[in-house]
Amino acid sequence: PDEIVSWYQKGSQQHATATDRTFVTLKTVMHFGHTLGLLKQNPAGIAGQVIQRPKSARKDTHLREIFRNLKPFMNAFIATPLRPVMRDWLVLVLTTGLRKVESMTLKWDQVDFSDKSITIPINKANRLLVIPMIPLTYSMLQSRQKDDGKHPVYVFNSTNSDGCIRDGRKAIHRICAQAEITDYSTHDLRRLFASVCEQLDYSIADISRLLNHASPNVTDRYVNRSIDRVRKMYQDVADYLDQQVDFPEPDPDDKVSSMVECATGVMRYNFYNAGDIYPYFTSKAEKEREQYYEDTYWEG
Repeated sequence: PDEIVSWYQKGSQQHATATDRTFVTLKTVMHFGHTLGLLKQNPAGIAGQVIQRPKSARKDTHLREIFRNLKPFMNAFIATPLRPVMRDWLVLVLTTGLRKVESMTLKWDQVDFSDKSITIPINKANRLLVIPMIPLTYSMLQSRQKDDGKHPVYVFNSTNSDGCIRDGRKAIHRICAQAEITDYSTHDLRRLFASVCEQLDYSIADISRLLNHASPNVTDRYVNRSIDRVRKMYQDVADYLDQQVDFPEPDPDDKVSSMVECATGVMRYNFYNAGDIYPYFTSKAEKEREQYYEDTYWEG
């Protein structure tokens, strides 16, 4: 470990990026060797406790950009014609944060309509993940089940093969082109879900559990998670996404509609003709007052 620390510190003075990438590779290889029993310990892992690796400002900038573009993305998502299978897959990923493989390979035997839940038995965290449905995902899955082209195994089946869909980039590109924003990657949708959760003031522990991150904490396996509480959290995320969609211009003569800023139930109503659009009431005068104070604070 001391030799690795010394090498890293010396190398990072002249070739910081190359040294850091080499260190990551070294740590991975040594971890593999330790797992196989070829090494008694991972010296690179021990060195990593001492080495202060540089943080990537580029990643933080990218995260801010995809969240900043959420509003145009959601407006384009509602307006852009997509194949139903890709639209439905996007609904699931946006509201659950599921990984690409976990979501695209979803099978009907993992969907329980009576319990209103989705089960992901095989995943990166190597632990059972149960996702409670919300009205939006329930309507989406019902719509897929009733479809004449329903696949006997996969929920999101490909039209070009007998299997599941494998790539969502074309659909995402169409939405981003409509929104006139830089393309999101498939994994950006998962990052977006996490950013919305953070915006909703969820704790780091809650966000980690919703994303099903692998945890070194053994006690995490024994936490009794309330399914109703988790369902409400997923619903809050869906509501937040709905509220990004521009509400029709209010009638200035209508005192009620003039107070409407946004609404919930937008995706469910537009995509599956289920439920209704529920206006979210707020005071426009208060909004204008807040903006005035904000401008005054900065401009003096």
